[in-house]
Amino acid sequence: MENRDKPIGLITYHAAYNFGSVMQTYGTVRTIEKLGQSVETIDYRTPSQTFWYQTDFSRKKGLRSMIDNFGFQFIKAARKERARKYEDFIARFLKPTTKRYTGYEQLCDANLDYDVLVSGSDQVWNIGCGEFKYEPHNAILPYFLQFGTPKKRVAYASSFGGQTLRNVKKYKDLLCQYDALSTRESIIRDYIEKATGRNVALVCDPTWLLDRREWLSLPGVYRPDMKRKYIFVYALYWNFRALNNWLPKIKELADKNDMDVYCVSPLNYHRDKEITMIQDAGPLDILSYLANAALVITNTFHGTIFSMNFEVPFYSCCVQPGSRQGQMLAMCGLEDRVINSPSELLEDSGFDCDFTESTSAINKLRNSSIEYLKNNLDL
Repeated sequence: MENRDKPIGLITYHAAYNFGSVMQTYGTVRTIEKLGQSVETIDYRTPSQTFWYQTDFSRKKGLRSMIDNFGFQFIKAARKERARKYEDFIARFLKPTTKRYTGYEQLCDANLDYDVLVSGSDQVWNIGCGEFKYEPHNAILPYFLQFGTPKKRVAYASSFGGQTLRNVKKYKDLLCQYDALSTRESIIRDYIEKATGRNVALVCDPTWLLDRREWLSLPGVYRPDMKRKYIFVYALYWNFRALNNWLPKIKELADKNDMDVYCVSPLNYHRDKEITMIQDAGPLDILSYLANAALVITNTFHGTIFSMNFEVPFYSCCVQPGSRQGQMLAMCGLEDRVINSPSELLEDSGFDCDFTESTSAINKLRNSSIEYLKNNLDL
């Protein structure tokens, strides 16, 4: 690739205090740099996104919310430390622009001078995301690269999330302005191809662009100082009641195998004397605990695919066959790692995984995805 003076402009969900969001951004940034190009992450944050991730209380209404807000008071300091760790990671590793942009008009008025713009991964085209809940309809337009005067617009692993074909078709005109289109889910690829009549590349999630060795070479990654092996629980979507339903069986599984349990569940204030809840976990903490676990139990997309990439035995909880996790697990021949009830945790005599097929599939997709970037980031 020819090296250019101007950096590539990347826009994605980079500022959510969410492990997957910041890690997929880093995977994209690092890969573009490895291809010999400089890159900036455009620091676009809607007010809704900032409010959603920086508040230390439940945003729902009613008695349940009042109870949650009372519980959150006990971990308020830990949540502030968690926010600090995310902002530190963003500043150190994601190459954000000096100026922050909070609205579409502001971004247009900036006259940003990029020859190549890239809309990154995550559900950046999903109008149903919380980032857009209280925003004007044009808040999503930056993620379709409707700003600046680039010579080239490229989509890398951009996703509509759970949107239907009918909704995808509403964005046909915006999608047709891209010079290169790619997505990470086969169903979404089919939808975009039907909507636009164009070829759409199927590429890997940006976290798979880097292998285990590259991830663990990140400054700040560490090996947790544990006396015993441990189960790492990464539960993003479980509320207090759901977590309370799963943890007793997880603890029973740990006792059966002489292990400890460490849990990161950012939307919970759960307290348990026998389980270590890590309330202040930043992205490097989650990466470190996941990489060194004897078993990962997760209900998240990125918890699942990092386990696959790192070849760490795992269970992926409550996964629907056509979901993001379901598609990745099917592609890698690991559908048997799905469990839908806590009692299933105790059914296996062991939890070793055969990653032979999975590793081969990931390596193949990684290579073709890097080739896609190499071919399409050049002018």
